[in-house]
Amino acid sequence: MNHAFRAFLAIWEARRFQLDRPEQLAHAVKQVHLVKQVGGTLPADLAKKLPRRQLQLSVLAWLGVDRAFQGRGIGRRVLATSVVDCYDASQTFAFIAVILDCVDEQARRFYRRFDFAELAGHPMRLYLPFKSLESLAKGG
Repeated sequence: MNHAFRAFLAIWEARRFQLDRPEQLAHAVKQVHLVKQVGGTLPADLAKKLPRRQLQLSVLAWLGVDRAFQGRGIGRRVLATSVVDCYDASQTFAFIAVILDCVDEQARRFYRRFDFAELAGHPMRLYLPFKSLESLAKGG
């Protein structure tokens, strides 16, 4: 059985970076702003373990690498930094998962390689349960 939830949308602000130094993108994500509430449905396997109340999520937004710099491992580093930042933020505010929206099928395949799963009924919205986030953040 799925539970309805309201989640705080967290937007990670990117720092300015120099285009001639694309490796700086790995350090672009710096802070969270709670902006607004969004609605949705949790997958049954995750929902059955949770109480019937408002649940908070961390939402990754605006992650990407310019096409000219793709294929150099920058996306992997940006994601790794974002995962660590989300885990660090979890020490301040609790959440059960990280979700993100994929811009296209290529992005979807990229995130699926890191154990992000589809949110029921939304094939381009993926989630990563907190335990998986913690494992990735600690190098697992």
